[in-house]
Amino acid sequence: MKKLLGTIIHKLTIIEPGQLIYILSIIAITIALTILYGKFKEDEKKLGVWKMTCFLPVSITIIHFMFNGLGSMWQIMLVSYFSMYLPSLIPMMWPLFTKSKRFFIVSAVVINFAVVTMSVSNILSLSPLDNLGDKSYAESFKASLDAMEKNYVLKEWKEVDFEAIEAELLPMVEQADASGDKIQFLEAMVRMSYEVHDGHVCVVFPDDETKQAVDERLLGNDYGLSMIGTDSGEIIAVLVDEDIAGIKNGTIITKWNGVAIADALLEVECISTLNSYPVAANENAVKPLFLAGKGEENIQVAYLDESGKEQTIELASKGSYYDRFMKGWKLYFGEPDAEQGNYATKMLNEDTGYFVIMGADYDSNDEQAYLMGEHENSKKMFEVKLKELKEQGAKKLIIDLRNNYGGTDQVVMPLVSYFAMEDQYGIGLGYNKDGSYKVNANHNIESNGNYHQMQVVVLVNGQCMDAGDGLAYHLSKLPNVTVMGITEPNGSNQESGGMCLLPGGAVLSYPVGLVLDENKEPLVDTKADRLGRNPLDVKIPFDKDAAIKMFSGEGDYELEYAVEYLKSVE
Repeated sequence: MKKLLGTIIHKLTIIEPGQLIYILSIIAITIALTILYGKFKEDEKKLGVWKMTCFLPVSITIIHFMFNGLGSMWQIMLVSYFSMYLPSLIPMMWPLFTKSKRFFIVSAVVINFAVVTMSVSNILSLSPLDNLGDKSYAESFKASLDAMEKNYVLKEWKEVDFEAIEAELLPMVEQADASGDKIQFLEAMVRMSYEVHDGHVCVVFPDDETKQAVDERLLGNDYGLSMIGTDSGEIIAVLVDEDIAGIKNGTIITKWNGVAIADALLEVECISTLNSYPVAANENAVKPLFLAGKGEENIQVAYLDESGKEQTIELASKGSYYDRFMKGWKLYFGEPDAEQGNYATKMLNEDTGYFVIMGADYDSNDEQAYLMGEHENSKKMFEVKLKELKEQGAKKLIIDLRNNYGGTDQVVMPLVSYFAMEDQYGIGLGYNKDGSYKVNANHNIESNGNYHQMQVVVLVNGQCMDAGDGLAYHLSKLPNVTVMGITEPNGSNQESGGMCLLPGGAVLSYPVGLVLDENKEPLVDTKADRLGRNPLDVKIPFDKDAAIKMFSGEGDYELEYAVEYLKSVE
């Protein structure tokens, strides 16, 4: 009960005061209508007034929507507020049950129960929502920054200077206002989200075409190749067109447009709709992919020929870099195999099992698990999956969290219990008070230990975030677990939910609820230094041969490395 109450209190710290006042007013009016019926039921005139009063909750809803939901984004606002408004419709049915005392008593119980339970559910699910769809680009940009200044949960932790961001990007937004350029405005919003360096701060686009249009502007020109860096520090060409003389896949690039490659990379900001790079090392890893699109219509590229001599070639733009970049991005980070599905398992060889976790959602009880601190259904599922693998001969296990999109921590935390011999601190749901973090509710991991002798590799990458990032963190504490990858996890695990509806149908999303560790600090989220707080135990080597194999699309280099690593572990 203490855990449940703490979680509810935690949610009360997130919900907007206006939303809370509205919800509590609907509950209060419903209860008051129940009491007043007992006083008015013998007086036909007063009972008529009472019947009219049953429409008061829906009248309040109409007024609320007129002030908060009307405008070009009214459909999205209505959908967003639908569950909050629904309880207000229920009291309108009350006058149908006043003819019979028995029916009224039954209806009173049902209506009050429905209104209260639905309203409490809304309190637990609602977050700050700002309708900025009818404002100018500049007004919505500044209002978005104001909303994040007020509600963004890691403002102090990351030392975000919203005034500096506004000063840097407002001229670009004002230019978009003057020209009516929606794509330029959304590009500025993406640049703003990049500056925060939080995987949960992002722009959600109304359609794929708009998203691609923004990326095409950000990613630049296609010169017939892309690039990636190796562990040795060399930058090599990948995805090279056959018509580029002298350069092929694996060729070392030494200069980009006349600038030494190392210096050119220092100037690159990896801005796109895909990631905000909380961990600086993860951004550094993909800087060559972004650099390959930087330049004007023609650029000069220096490279080492087969004899080791530096040569220079001039390359002309072939159009947008978008397609080549996206291909390189997907080959580097990999794409989830949709056919195998979330929580799929299989045997990789006679003693090594494989368990892929694409996201931390399971069934309709996910919200209940969040409230109570543990998901009984997912816990049973994990037990069944592990037992099946063991019966198939698995003594070792690879848990694949690459590209894990997150979800609810409490859904996946039970997996940790099967490998743990001692209880472990899970997460603290908290709030910010005067610059320090306080905990409302502790959700811990109770040990089971049935599989503590199984050697486990956890595969991660820079796209493993939210509850997936948290799961990797919890597993990393166990002596039989090795976390490995080419890149570190994303470095984001706070509760998202804050939204600003922007002109043109896009949405700015940002986190509003704190997820803390045992030291009352954000669980894995990076500070302003952008150093990963959930580091790798083993960095998977990435040399020229590995890069060529990865960008050829042949096999799964990271998974193959993990299998070979486990062969060396007793």
